[in-house]
Amino acid sequence: MKIFVQKGSNMLKVSFFSYKGGAGRTSMLYNTISYLADELGATPEEPVVVLDLDIDSKGLSYLLVDEGTDTADKLDVVKVLNQTDITADAFATKEEILGKMIPVGKMLGLGEGKNGNILFITAHSNEKLNGDSNYDGRNVELENFANRLEKFGCKALVMDNPAGGQLPASVALRISDKIVVAMRITKQFKEGTREFIARQKNFDNKDYIIVPNAVPSAEGTIYSIENILRRIKDDLAVAGEAGHNKVTTDLIDEGGIHEVRLFKFEETNLRLKAKEYELTKAEIYKLAEDEAEAQRKYEKLAKVIADD
Repeated sequence: MKIFVQKGSNMLKVSFFSYKGGAGRTSMLYNTISYLADELGATPEEPVVVLDLDIDSKGLSYLLVDEGTDTADKLDVVKVLNQTDITADAFATKEEILGKMIPVGKMLGLGEGKNGNILFITAHSNEKLNGDSNYDGRNVELENFANRLEKFGCKALVMDNPAGGQLPASVALRISDKIVVAMRITKQFKEGTREFIARQKNFDNKDYIIVPNAVPSAEGTIYSIENILRRIKDDLAVAGEAGHNKVTTDLIDEGGIHEVRLFKFEETNLRLKAKEYELTKAEIYKLAEDEAEAQRKYEKLAKVIADD
């Protein structure tokens, strides 16, 4: 058994990743991040920064940015970096850089007084910058950005990665301490995720947190969800050992995050939804059973991510 060595830092760097699209990765981040901010003790002075790196499909940006918001300057990590020369020492202040980000704590269920506990920013959109493709990882300048946030005392940098091996995802995975792997419990997700963890030598010495998502009910079928999850756990644990990785399977042991009926029709934050219902409808509109169970799993996932 190979020994896992955690690459530690004062600021936690986390990537939400999926081997392929359609795993519900963004919705998982969207519902977990407020619990993680609580677990880490985030404040406006020491916030959690959330970065949308999915350049061609900016789902998190659509969820977190109000329509009509002028995002030209605020929501572009590349422009923030270029405007402030983030690689220099004698330059822009913490307030100048963090001030370009959008506070989203309130819309994620933390309440008015904690709006600045979570700040949001995105990679640049589908335009070219200085003649280079936006797939060019150098334009993202992600490592310098993370180092500066750490010097500012931020609690965490949490990145929503594009699926697969696109360059922004590769940079993010390389600098991350923990990688939350969202997956469906299908053969293609299991085999693809296993091969990805086993072959990516640039992403060794990591903590891969495996989260089966949208796990369906086995009612009325001949399948055993428990057996499927056990095989996923065993296969991914073996793949992780090959790269000196730790593969955390707490969420597999808990049966994954179950299918939420509401998500078929509406992408929403369950913590905020529960708070709104409690304040406005009392006992009339409680969370549905599957929504309440998923909310509990998101809170569990936050604890797993925050655990040293």
